[in-house]
Amino acid sequence: MSTPELLSLILSCVPMRDLLLAAPLVSKTWRDITLTPVVQRALFLLPESLSSAEPMQNPILVEMFAPFFTEAAGHRSRWPGTPEAIMDMPWARAPDAFRRKDASWRRMLLTQPPARTMAVIETCHRRGGDTERRAILDLGRPLYMADLYDNTVPLIDRVSSSFHVRWHTDPERDVDLTVECVWTKQCRATGKRIIEKEFFSDAKVSTRNFSPELVDQVLDAVSVLKGDPFRIATCGVVCRQWLPRSRFHVFRYLWLAGLHLESLLALVETSSSPVMALIQVVDLAFTFGLSPFHPAYLARLANECVNLTSIKCEIDSDPQKAVPRDFFLDTCLPVLGSQCLSLTRFELHSTSADQVSLGTITHIFVSLPALENFDLATDGTIVPTGTLSNSFPARLENLDLGSALGVRHLFAWLLSLPVLPTLKSLQWLPGRHARRDWASLHAYSQRAGAGLQTLSLCSKHGWSSDGEPPAILRHATRLRVLRLSSESTARVLPILSGLTSHELRSIRISLRSKNRLDQIPYADIDQLLARPQFQRLEVFRLDEEDIGLSYLRPEFGTRRLMPLAHAWGILV
Repeated sequence: MSTPELLSLILSCVPMRDLLLAAPLVSKTWRDITLTPVVQRALFLLPESLSSAEPMQNPILVEMFAPFFTEAAGHRSRWPGTPEAIMDMPWARAPDAFRRKDASWRRMLLTQPPARTMAVIETCHRRGGDTERRAILDLGRPLYMADLYDNTVPLIDRVSSSFHVRWHTDPERDVDLTVECVWTKQCRATGKRIIEKEFFSDAKVSTRNFSPELVDQVLDAVSVLKGDPFRIATCGVVCRQWLPRSRFHVFRYLWLAGLHLESLLALVETSSSPVMALIQVVDLAFTFGLSPFHPAYLARLANECVNLTSIKCEIDSDPQKAVPRDFFLDTCLPVLGSQCLSLTRFELHSTSADQVSLGTITHIFVSLPALENFDLATDGTIVPTGTLSNSFPARLENLDLGSALGVRHLFAWLLSLPVLPTLKSLQWLPGRHARRDWASLHAYSQRAGAGLQTLSLCSKHGWSSDGEPPAILRHATRLRVLRLSSESTARVLPILSGLTSHELRSIRISLRSKNRLDQIPYADIDQLLARPQFQRLEVFRLDEEDIGLSYLRPEFGTRRLMPLAHAWGILV
């Protein structure tokens, strides 16, 4: 017995139960011999190299987990795998031993040579008809009993359920075994569990560990597609790996009125999680009918929200809201600007067609030095009141003026600054009362229009008396994206002819609904878009303003009317 090789060959012929339980207890030498590859293969702990041999099932697993290795006979009511059969296994006599994460049965191979691929078929009988789900489990390694047990037992933990395992010996099959699970959906017992907790292993279910980057992308997609914070919150309880990103999306956006802010701060005091640090977008409603904010709560909000990226401020003319609103703009906003270097967007929404002070707008610019986007959503008028500053955020490149009137005062202030700011994106959709504002816009575009890359305009009232398109279209020599609304069919060609940019990627023109299809000069537009100036164009769209119906749809015959543009693939 002094030769290890001879002893290992002898022990490999010992009954498997004695080899597993008794042999390691004889001596240290025998314990070391049981760890040799020959004995480990006999214990089904290492795979055999002879893949052409007929598979032999693990005898210990057959004895201890009989429902998984018993052949099915006839109808599913006679299938061996039921919740009752699981709880009648030898597991019930020593549940603590079987549940251990390092239990030897979890590392045992199902067969020798080992099975590597498993198919799972789940069938649900319900009143509206049967449903079936199929999956293939291929982990790129041999299948262990842990893989079979952990993936099967949760499927039958229901009322009126059963399963059986079909073992395939044909080498031509794509799978080595198939697990078929059947259960009947019952309305009164939908969430009822049958199998006791002691029959679930303490080890985690055998799944692949996804990278944090992939988990973040999946949860980001769920947040975008569903848009429901409650759905994202349920993702946070799946596992610890999903919790940080789920919490990121749940607390990312916050809409607050006066009483809401007080309740939020009271909740934060009792929570161990850094909730305030997770908030990125805050919507503050200083609007009529809502309780006003307490200045002390606003100051605390400004001090604790250190990762804000965007603020939306809803204001109106209610005098009761003036004090907290002015306190936020005058006191809290500079604190946020100094602490939140990531605060790059501010939206000022006026809920009524009132006046918006130019001094308020310039104060926001001064308070937020890292500002990149400013949105003014109002139908009111910008008036030159208040104290005007002489500084402009260096990174502010995107300006959305909504439908505001009086923008001539804003552009006159921009032209008066020591260093003229250069905008990359400008959106302005004025009405018919904004005729006087176009002159200042043209004066600004004449000096800084070369920096514009994205332009969205309602240019219906910006045409000159002699029929020339707005001058800003001529001055924007590096324009990439152009969106125009409320245009007529007669002005499409002059607009395209007046463009000077050779870097255009997208052109979208919304026509007034009174236009007719037969009035659109498709042939002339097609010839114009074939010029070298538009060789980088990727999207061209003409649609109806009210319903968004594209006039370039194939059913309108535009493939025949605009063959060149169709050949370039730019029609949308």
